[in-house]
Amino acid sequence: MNLPIIIVVGLAAIGLVVWMIRRNAADRKAYERSENAVPTLSETEPDEDSES
Repeated sequence: MNLPIIIVVGLAAIGLVVWMIRRNAADRKAYERSENAVPTLSETEPDEDSES
């Protein structure tokens, strides 16, 4: 009697988990790309110890 409701809720929960995993992977890629685009302090300023 309650089996169809349980099946629908279970499928919705599985779909939500899959969607969250895929969204997290896409966000991680975008974050890594943005972090690689920002120059670090060592790339922008010369070392104080270097004599050039």
